[in-house]
Amino acid sequence: MNEARIRLLPRMSIALALAATGLATPLAAQNSGAQGTTATTASAAAETRLRKVEAEVRALQRKVFPDGAGKFFEPEIAPPRTGTATTPLAP
Repeated sequence: MNEARIRLLPRMSIALALAATGLATPLAAQNSGAQGTTATTASAAAETRLRKVEAEVRALQRKVFPDGAGKFFEPEIAPPRTGTATTPLAP
């Protein structure tokens, strides 16, 4: 179960990064013609949206990794021991 969580984190990070990029692109297109206070207002709105997305990501991480505040998971499968020779089974 822990191994599945470890594999999920990088995928989840990539998906969230793509989603954040997708949210920022339309906003950047809208601001390309903006000037003065409109750009400042749009920048404040973008900052608010970013903070909201970051809060949602933190909430999601707390839900997926409830006790994972900087902790590492022990592997469930140990690497093979060196020094012991195993012979394959003959048919």
